[in-house]
Amino acid sequence: MIQFIHSSYFHHLLESLAAGVIIMNTKGSVYAGNASASRILGQSFDTIQDSFFSPIILDRFDDPDKLRQLLDQTNSNQLSTSPIQLHYAHPEGQTLTLAVSVSLLEQYGKIFGVLIQFDDVTEIVSLHEREKQMLQEKSLLQMQRIESLNSFSMAIAHQIRNPMMTISGFAKLLLKKRQENERDAAWLEAIMEGAGRLETIVTAVSEFNALSFQGKRAVSLHEIISETRSALKKTHFEKINAISFELLVTKQTLVSDPHLLKVAVYEVLLNAIEALESQRDDERKHIVLRSNPIENGVILEITDTGCGIHSESLPFLFDPFFTTKAVGVGMGLCKAKRALHELGGDLTLENEPLEGVKATLVLHNCLSDPCKNTITKSSSHSER
Repeated sequence: MIQFIHSSYFHHLLESLAAGVIIMNTKGSVYAGNASASRILGQSFDTIQDSFFSPIILDRFDDPDKLRQLLDQTNSNQLSTSPIQLHYAHPEGQTLTLAVSVSLLEQYGKIFGVLIQFDDVTEIVSLHEREKQMLQEKSLLQMQRIESLNSFSMAIAHQIRNPMMTISGFAKLLLKKRQENERDAAWLEAIMEGAGRLETIVTAVSEFNALSFQGKRAVSLHEIISETRSALKKTHFEKINAISFELLVTKQTLVSDPHLLKVAVYEVLLNAIEALESQRDDERKHIVLRSNPIENGVILEITDTGCGIHSESLPFLFDPFFTTKAVGVGMGLCKAKRALHELGGDLTLENEPLEGVKATLVLHNCLSDPCKNTITKSSSHSER
């Protein structure tokens, strides 16, 4: 191996590398290097060979002690497998970001040298920083837009509620003085129906804007789903009673905001139930709730056997007031996504290949113990 390192073939091989490479013996004397190392460090090979450990080069790194510690690991034969990232003040004036790694050279089990590699990652890091800045600016603009829309919608809701209550109240009083068969009685009922619809919209907007993070505590996803189904049974008993449910959900303890989590599960589950409402009585009405682990988090999938989502509706599913129902506000999925956003998660919907829709609720950083990321599924069962 030593003869190979001193060969012309090896030196040609070094020169073909884009990364800077320096080779030293176990005593710390540099005896080989390539032109890329001279270019990256802005020093001639003679300077590198004579003064690599001197302030001429080492002090140009923003953290020379970190580089020394990496090189000192060669004595204990416990090198880190990951490169370290350092800033380097190039003699021509620019500051480079270098990824530095060290490898031991061995022959017959004996270390005879150390290879130091410098990769110039300045442009890559710069691109990542610019992308990060753009994402932060985009996120800030989105948050400002959301806050502006929230304030605007709350103001509109407040302005609508007062006159609407006046209209509804006087319509009720007038209706009491009319006979059911009188012509204007039907008109008054239409006025009250319209006022009731406006009240529903105002309430939906108010509930949407009221969603906020209230703090995390230990919760069970299985219990959240059970409580949500119980709440749905109270208001949608006939619909939910005609559906079979399959629960493959963890009983593991999560750390999350239970209120926001219930809102998200409630709205997505209600959307699945209403999707099955159009199915014929002889058609299969089935909902599967399945949880799967991710890194320090959980994914909850809610899949129904409905008719799916029309392709033209897909881009607008989470838009406020978008609905395909004849009578509906269209705030359910919007609320669910907002609730998950407050939790630092996300919601997506997609058509299943064969039938129905799969809603995916992603919950990040919600495990009480990140080391225990294996989710034990409860036994599969169907309920009506």
